[in-house]
Amino acid sequence: MNRETPADGEAPQDQALAAWAAEEVLSRRENRLDAARRIRAWEMAATTVQLNLASLSLTVLPPGFPALLQRLDVSDNQLTYLPESLPTSLQELYARSNRLTSLPVLPPGLRRMDVADNRLTSLSGLPPGLQRLDVPDNRLTSLSGLPSGLQRLDVPANQLTSLPDTLPPRLQILHVNENQLTHLPAALPDNLWRLDVSRNRLTHLPDSLPASLRTLHAGWNRLTSLPETLLTQLRHASIVSLAWKRILSERVRTNLATALHAEGYEGPRVSFSMGGRNGARAGTASG
Repeated sequence: MNRETPADGEAPQDQALAAWAAEEVLSRRENRLDAARRIRAWEMAATTVQLNLASLSLTVLPPGFPALLQRLDVSDNQLTYLPESLPTSLQELYARSNRLTSLPVLPPGLRRMDVADNRLTSLSGLPPGLQRLDVPDNRLTSLSGLPSGLQRLDVPANQLTSLPDTLPPRLQILHVNENQLTHLPAALPDNLWRLDVSRNRLTHLPDSLPASLRTLHAGWNRLTSLPETLLTQLRHASIVSLAWKRILSERVRTNLATALHAEGYEGPRVSFSMGGRNGARAGTASG
């Protein structure tokens, strides 16, 4: 059991930290004393921009983070909520593998947030300057209010049935595999260069794909057709990954094979996976 007694003459913030560390805890694994030591070591360090409170089985975070904090890692704990007041200086927040069901008002300067493996059902009030968002393995059913400056979005293994009609224009990487998507937006961001929509319920892909796209994973869906422009819009350096047995139309399969082996073919490399859920690659065709 952790015990740390407030001492006379300590600053109020130090007293609050000591009182927090001395509170009764619900789990023997919860190591508040070690957390308090890390915070004090952080305060005495030459650089005070990042604080690591990961893997301490914490159920509650200590009060009053210092104002200059830029990077906070509280991953692999047992947190059900985050403090309502996080430092306004915070730029990176890592809180994966907790029990979060919602998020507080986030600092306006936040650039990256990783809240993978939690219990989030929605996202709201995301900071306008957020550039990277990682939320795999949650319970999201929809996405709304994505910041316009977002460049990377990772949302695999959620419960999404659709994406916003308009995605952030600066988005470059989108991982939305292992959801329940039945369709994609008609227009994808022009800067998108990596897209993973594998293991969804898609029956078709958009008629037009961004010319910037370099990697497309679309295997293990329910595709009955492919865009006629798939092999002409994407460059030879691009890679398209499909699950051969999940392209249900024999005509589509025949036409695709014919095009890939045509003399002078200069389109993307197409890889096929066959077999079980592991998706073992059977081969790559590029002409």
